[in-house]
Amino acid sequence: MSDNPIELIRSTLNGFEIAPDLKTLSKIQDLGVQIERTREEKLDDSRNILKALSRKLEISSQVTESLKRTTESPEHAEELLQKDREKFQLAKQLNDTETEIMNLESQLQKMKEQLLQLQKEEEAEDDVHHIEDDAALLKLRFYHSLGFDLQNFDDKEQRKVIVYTKNDLRTVHISNKYTPFFYSNYLWDLMNDDEEKE
Repeated sequence: MSDNPIELIRSTLNGFEIAPDLKTLSKIQDLGVQIERTREEKLDDSRNILKALSRKLEISSQVTESLKRTTESPEHAEELLQKDREKFQLAKQLNDTETEIMNLESQLQKMKEQLLQLQKEEEAEDDVHHIEDDAALLKLRFYHSLGFDLQNFDDKEQRKVIVYTKNDLRTVHISNKYTPFFYSNYLWDLMNDDEEKE
């Protein structure tokens, strides 16, 4: 073995393989740089997010404060009071309208009942008139069979009775001058006189 120190150092260095170690150190260094870059990017993102959140918080605080001032202002209180008045007025109008509708429905029902009653009365009057007409027709037929012809009895000034007998025809004018009893006896007397002449 050589006693020369330089030779000893050179021989010792030649015994080590440092190339793989240098390569490993280079990779470690690159990895450290990459980790540092990633960490900085995350920090930047976090700072940006924090700024955005801080801005939102500030805006929310401003809006909240504005709403609080608006709510506490006299103008807002007056506006709320006006809204309450309008709601009360609308509720009253609605109640009045419902009451009016109920009254109208009640009146309509009463009018229907009155109309039905009038229809029944008209039908009853029609029946009475029909009966009266039938009775008048029977009377006329009866009088005609006895020889009496009643004319113009709807006109008080022109009412008359034509008396038909076997031998004569007589006309008797009816007026308010005499009673119905008088005319009845007079007409029967005319009939009896004619029969006595026979």
